[in-house]
Amino acid sequence: MTVSRIAILLAGTMVAPVFGATTIIFDVPGAVNTYPQAINTNGDIAGYYTLADSGACHGFLRTSAGIITTFDVAGAVCTLTNGINDSGAIAGVWNGSDFVSHGFIRSSSGTITTFDPPGAVTTNVAYLSNNGSTGGAYNTSQAGPITGYIRSSDGSFTTFNAPSGFSLQSVNAISATGDVAGTLKNTALNSFVTYLFVRHSDGSFVTQNFDPIPGGTKKYTIDVVSGINSFDQVVGTNQTQVGFPRVISINEPFVWANGTVTPFDTSQGTTLAVGINDGGEIVGVQLNPSNTTYTGFVRATNGTITTFQVGSVSTQPVAINNSGIICGNTITSTSNPNHEGFLLMP
Repeated sequence: MTVSRIAILLAGTMVAPVFGATTIIFDVPGAVNTYPQAINTNGDIAGYYTLADSGACHGFLRTSAGIITTFDVAGAVCTLTNGINDSGAIAGVWNGSDFVSHGFIRSSSGTITTFDPPGAVTTNVAYLSNNGSTGGAYNTSQAGPITGYIRSSDGSFTTFNAPSGFSLQSVNAISATGDVAGTLKNTALNSFVTYLFVRHSDGSFVTQNFDPIPGGTKKYTIDVVSGINSFDQVVGTNQTQVGFPRVISINEPFVWANGTVTPFDTSQGTTLAVGINDGGEIVGVQLNPSNTTYTGFVRATNGTITTFQVGSVSTQPVAINNSGIICGNTITSTSNPNHEGFLLMP
């Protein structure tokens, strides 16, 4: 398929630096809301945006030089980007008027290819690796279990299911080396107890569970995976719900590596980890306890946490690249509650 609409524009406004960094706030021209979703090593950003006249969403690429290219999958009501690799290829999902999700890859030259794994009713795309393969999950029926897949750059599919005793709950991230991370359900335990998994490119699985009953207090854990780097360090959030019915929810971010879970907290309200780079730097977001605004944070490899705010209202980072550049969206003014994109460069 070809790109149905392309507009190439230069955008980006320099604003005051944050803790010594350079900050750029930008909008897709004409957009009401701009949502970056992924950033590659070069500093190119993929995301989506919405317009004033409808709730439809459209894809965009912003290069490190500030050039913005918008695009849609032909026939799509909504085009959502989830990943970008170092060559500038973009992956994501799209749906038509039936709101059924399908996968797509947009090459660095702008050619869009849509896909679904064989037998898929709905398709989710997690991320895109540097070798051109993408990973995710799909359903073969609306209410049926999910199956994982990896789509190679040549268009061939490798599908996978959970190891014995488990079922797949989500496939969330793929590393530059093709390893996949997500969550599993233990079929013998309460459905609220989930496990982290890493599936290596050779097909082997590693699983990890947080203790669901620390100190004898009944808890149900929902481990949310949000990223994996080239060294199989996995980052996510352990959402622990205490009691039944679930009356208290505790969110604690973590980094997992070689079977060891290291939880950490910014001690500021609800905290979520959203991304990790190959250097082990983690980016995340915290919900301020007194209101519904957000603040970003970076956790250095030595465990030091630095919070940051872009604009004056709310900051939601989504990704960090290997150079430590962070992207996300921000609300800069209470009088204008629309979302704008940002880059934060060290």
